[in-house]
Amino acid sequence: MVAVTQFLKPDGIRRNLQIKLSRDYEKKAAQIINDGYCFECEVLSTLEVSFSISNGEEDVYIEIAEKRPGALEALEKVIDDYFADE
Repeated sequence: MVAVTQFLKPDGIRRNLQIKLSRDYEKKAAQIINDGYCFECEVLSTLEVSFSISNGEEDVYIEIAEKRPGALEALEKVIDDYFADE
């Protein structure tokens, strides 16, 4: 499971989620968290979903996708983007 903080409308209230990904992506996500980053998501006013990797100050990787079925692929994409820059 991958820990993701969801920001809820309209006030940005935080909710902690646990998202199930493949074992490979969960291992990569754990490395990202060990590197000091966190995962965040929110549903945009367009009803798209934004997934990001944040350093607590700003988003360093972000992917936007249709709410379904592309949402999990967006989370996998930000993980792939993180490791592509190594």
